Amino acid sequence: MLFTLAAQPPRATLMRLLILAILFSASLADWQYKSRPDLAPPTLNITVSSASEISPGYLFVAPYSGVSWDSPLTHGPLQPGPYIFTSTGELVWSGFGYVSGFITNFQVAKWNGEDVLFAFESSRNFRHGHGHGHAKILNRNYETIREVRGGNSALLDVHEFHIVDEKTALVQSYKPIPYDLKNYGARPKSQWIVEAIFQGIVKLSGLKAKILMRISRG
Repeated sequence: MLFTLAAQPPRATLMRLLILAILFSASLADWQYKSRPDLAPPTLNITVSSASEISPGYLFVAPYSGVSWDSPLTHGPLQPGPYIFTSTGELVWSGFGYVSGFITNFQVAKWNGEDVLFAFESSRNFRHGHGHGHAKILNRNYETIREVRGGNSALLDVHEFHIVDEKTALVQSYKPIPYDLKNYGARPKSQWIVEAIFQGIVKLSGLKAKILMRISRG
């Protein structure tokens, strides 16, 4: 039996590819940090300090662009994602790469007695003003320990996700439904609305979400 070995690229070609990869990665960063030149976190510009009026602790933010990436307008942060800053604007943690997509609702919580972080990881429909996805929960080591999705295949909405009593989550989903909007000046092709649904409380224990209650217009 004969085997054909693929020709190996010359060493010079490999070096060129390596240099190009490094330069491409560096082009997405702004070199703020010598130890992590690949990061380009947003810079907080605190012009009016209110340190005496706020409780001590960290700031949790998840900045994003207000326009689609297809727009020629100026975009938002180079690396959108969840970030932790001190009250004076110093970076504590960059979540770029830990959580991806359109990131919202970045907070801290207690889950089964453990301090956790959670953020909503989703896609965004810029034209219709909504997004859907799932919540990602990280432990103290910034490791993903759970992703929470809606029960009955419901698409969770970006606006609400709250962990209560350390074991359940209050979530929101939406469902497009037909509705007569002619009296409101809607065009024939726009005869529908988006119904907001509080799927109530989704149990976090176990592999499958369990719906404990559901609240909707119906």
